[in-house]
Amino acid sequence: MRTLLLNPSCKTTLNAWLERYYIRSGSRWPHSGVKLRNSRPHYLPFPFSLAYGAAVLKQDGFDVQVIDAVALDMGEAALLDEIVRLNPRLVFYECSTPTFARDMQLAGRIKHLTNAKVAVAGMHADAFCMEILTGQRGVDFVLHGEYEWSLVGLARALRDGRDDFPSGMAYRRQSLVVETGSLRSPVPLDDLPFPLREYFPCTGRSQPQVYWDGFCQFRPALQMQTSRGCRWQCYFCLPAHNSRQSGGFRVFSAGRVVAEMRELISRYGAREIYFDDDNFTADKGHVFGLCQEMLKAGVRVPWSCTGDIIGLDKDTLQLMSRSGCVGIKFGIESGSPRIMQSVGKPVDLKKAAEVIGECRKLAIKTQAAFTIGLLGETAEDLQKTFCCARSLKADALQVSIATPFPGTEFYRLAKNSGVLRDAGWEAYDGKTSALIRSGGTENLAKVKRRFLLRWFFGRMVFFPWAFRHGKVLARTVRGIGVRFFLRQVFAVIIDEWKNK
Repeated sequence: MRTLLLNPSCKTTLNAWLERYYIRSGSRWPHSGVKLRNSRPHYLPFPFSLAYGAAVLKQDGFDVQVIDAVALDMGEAALLDEIVRLNPRLVFYECSTPTFARDMQLAGRIKHLTNAKVAVAGMHADAFCMEILTGQRGVDFVLHGEYEWSLVGLARALRDGRDDFPSGMAYRRQSLVVETGSLRSPVPLDDLPFPLREYFPCTGRSQPQVYWDGFCQFRPALQMQTSRGCRWQCYFCLPAHNSRQSGGFRVFSAGRVVAEMRELISRYGAREIYFDDDNFTADKGHVFGLCQEMLKAGVRVPWSCTGDIIGLDKDTLQLMSRSGCVGIKFGIESGSPRIMQSVGKPVDLKKAAEVIGECRKLAIKTQAAFTIGLLGETAEDLQKTFCCARSLKADALQVSIATPFPGTEFYRLAKNSGVLRDAGWEAYDGKTSALIRSGGTENLAKVKRRFLLRWFFGRMVFFPWAFRHGKVLARTVRGIGVRFFLRQVFAVIIDEWKNK
């Protein structure tokens, strides 16, 4: 039976040169971007859940097809033509909040053009499962949480003509919505096959090297996961809420991770590996075991990761550096201890400065990520956040606008306290829109831009930072090539300038 997994693109033409697009599957938070037409996004996360789902289906003997329309820069008309050509029995994709209306329209169009069953997943679909199955005739199934095993169970049932569908999903039976029960006990992550990278982005061409995170310093830089979930439960975090209902924080074994690293190096020519975990450093024992396994196995490749300050110390950082670590993204979130306490993330800002300072000594590139527009945030809290960002002396900065995505505690708190603005789902975009009524500021998009500009120009006149960043920049240009580097810089400028 042919099963088709999609990552729809949802593009909108702005003018003769530019178009708006959305980053969705693979990203921790769905958001829009603006780019030149007929070009790829400058940030392109690998859609891990789709790739694991494809691998499990293939392992079970299904004819699996994949179309990552975001990576292929494919519009909806071309996508529908390809779906008709492939003629699948089951079509599956993840919904996102800002693209929800278009996701439902796509389901209806697929139904109109084919005889396929349509299944969707994602936190938004999970939160509004009943409304989708009663009001959207194009959708047949909604899968909950981490869906790999539910997806293969659904495919088996359809293939065999059975209606005893697996746990962890809902479906429509005539006019009734039937829930099949809670997700089964979490299966050990090592039971999953490697993600089916060779099927991405397709159609007809395997090119997993196109996926890219601008934090990386060598190319090709392929993305991996060594764990799922996070020990901390920040109220705004989509992945934390998704993993909580699917087994919480757990890790792949060190041996399994190193075996996958070897494949990325030998099969795809990886010159850097980016561990795109929700929180790579959440478990100190996991980090130590993995780094020691890398050294023992003789895996020599630069790697970077997303982590937090909480579980790091000097010895851990030194071991990470010896095993190849060249970059760490840190989720700091706020410079206000009061806001941090309310969020649920116990970051010690003094320790953050010490850890970033130690990274500097070890030539590990750092990025500090902050979120503005959190519940109860005032102008004074925003100023503390800016002062914190300036004092940390990280090599790079990311600022996001807090978005209360349905399914998170953030959405529930904002709605119940009456501070959630009345807006359509397309406004739930952490790049451009503020949805929380706040005493801190009237226009967080402008605050975000001012924040980034003040930080950048303030750093440029600080000679030690400029000197160190010059070395990081030189390493990056050598590692990814001048032409690709300049193209990325231009794309980022276009995105930040035009995405309003």
